Amino acid sequence: MLIIVGSRSDMHIAEKVSKILEENNADYDLEIASAHREPQKVLKLIKNKDYKVYICI
Repeated sequence: MLIIVGSRSDMHIAEKVSKILEENNADYDLEIASAHREPQKVLKLIKNKDYKVYICI
């Protein structure tokens, strides 16, 4: 599972999501990448990993 946060200012939301995932023993990675400012980074994250679930904030 990959959580993609668009900017550091949204980390407070990601922290809430992370807490719930950890309470349920779910494995996840978290990356900060804006689809608007860094589209190539987002594409690389999606293409280079075999995640089945994406949470975009």
